[in-house]
Amino acid sequence: MLSRDPTRRIQLTITLEQAEANAKALALYTALCQGKLDEVSMLARLGHLPTSNMQPQSFPPKKAPGALVDHNPQATPDTCTTLDTLMVQAKALLGYGENSHHGISHPHIPEPVKRAHEVFQVLDKAIAEIENPNPPFRHYRYLGVTVRYADGPAPDAMPVIESAEDSGEPLHVPEISCLDR
Repeated sequence: MLSRDPTRRIQLTITLEQAEANAKALALYTALCQGKLDEVSMLARLGHLPTSNMQPQSFPPKKAPGALVDHNPQATPDTCTTLDTLMVQAKALLGYGENSHHGISHPHIPEPVKRAHEVFQVLDKAIAEIENPNPPFRHYRYLGVTVRYADGPAPDAMPVIESAEDSGEPLHVPEISCLDR
């Protein structure tokens, strides 16, 4: 295996919707790797975990972005209850109690999971700053990474501020006179 330089960086520019999808994926990965397997049944309850009860060729066209689509019907309440039971059994097989899991700082949590957690935190902060740059109360989403759990450089994400050039609008440059000094 090749050794990697931990200081090498990648810059990624994504839309708000892509950032939200990535943040959800990172949060789910982190939760599952901490032993929070009940997240699977929660996804089914929320309608985000697809069921496979239709023929692939019968899929109707997709709805608006972000909306649940017709070919992704929600699991029935009975299915969700069965999933709850199965996830409790899966947690027990892995040595977890029904309501237990590891915290992100636990020594058994692998380093990639800790890195994913930190990336989620900075991505969630950037999303929060786009959604509401000046909230009356800056809650935890605005904190980013406050405690480091992973080795290497801290991740960073920040909202992209479009200039007038990017938006196609004429750039407004205020006139400055000697009276303004």
